[in-house]
Amino acid sequence: CLVLLGAAPRALTLEQLQAEIIALVRWALARGIRITSDFWPDRLAHVDKLANSMVGMRLLIRYDEGTEIVYGIEPDQHPVASYYRNTIIHHFINKAILELALLKAADSPEDEAAAVFWQETEQLRDQFKFEFFYPRKKRFRKELKEELARIDAGWERRLESGGQGALALLSDMYPLVAHASLLPYVEAYSVVFDLLARLDPGESMDEDVCVNRALKEGKQAYLQRRITSEASIGKILFSNGFKLARNLGLTEGGDENLRERRNRLLKNFKELSRRLDRIRLLAMSEDPGR
Repeated sequence: CLVLLGAAPRALTLEQLQAEIIALVRWALARGIRITSDFWPDRLAHVDKLANSMVGMRLLIRYDEGTEIVYGIEPDQHPVASYYRNTIIHHFINKAILELALLKAADSPEDEAAAVFWQETEQLRDQFKFEFFYPRKKRFRKELKEELARIDAGWERRLESGGQGALALLSDMYPLVAHASLLPYVEAYSVVFDLLARLDPGESMDEDVCVNRALKEGKQAYLQRRITSEASIGKILFSNGFKLARNLGLTEGGDENLRERRNRLLKNFKELSRRLDRIRLLAMSEDPGR
């Protein structure tokens, strides 16, 4: 589900699906994450049986009338597939944060890349604090450094070299997971922040009203393909987006400056969505099976 949701709306061939799963499993095993023996790399020849079983559950679609058989998530089953994905997503959050922060650093002036990178990791941690549990900041940064060191012992030098170094480091982090892990949260939060940005500065909005409006606006956004999946439409997602805005002091009416702050938050999340799309394209280009 993680792999296919990350690829959506594209379907994948069996070879692509298998290659992506093996890459993720190897990444997890290298970090001591426990994996059922069914998913050990030397036993993954059964992926077709698993995929066809999920077709029988009506979770996946299987198309076999072209030159290759391809699999994808049934469009109306994205929320269900997201439920399965979310049971393991906590293992990938640090990696997703690193990927997004490296891409931010890659777009920064050379002498600011390292500072931008660390500032972005802290901001992303804070932006999703209503979704995930993190260790204390000192431990969190230590975990990020450990992950970077697994990729390249010389990561600090490459990061400090500026944009190209950060981008090259990001490319070495395959399999990339940020787009498959965080996109529903970014899209759902953006719906909430858009509602707040439309208010006059003196207007307030309470949580129940916001969530109810977001459910309707989210459906419209999905039909217009401004969000990619119905997995981004949900009461809990919208409620947590509201909590973040409230935590930032953006839900109660205020002076004219409030308009700018609401718009800035919305703009930040739209930029985050664009970064996730870039990572998704990079993930596809890095995988020779695609």
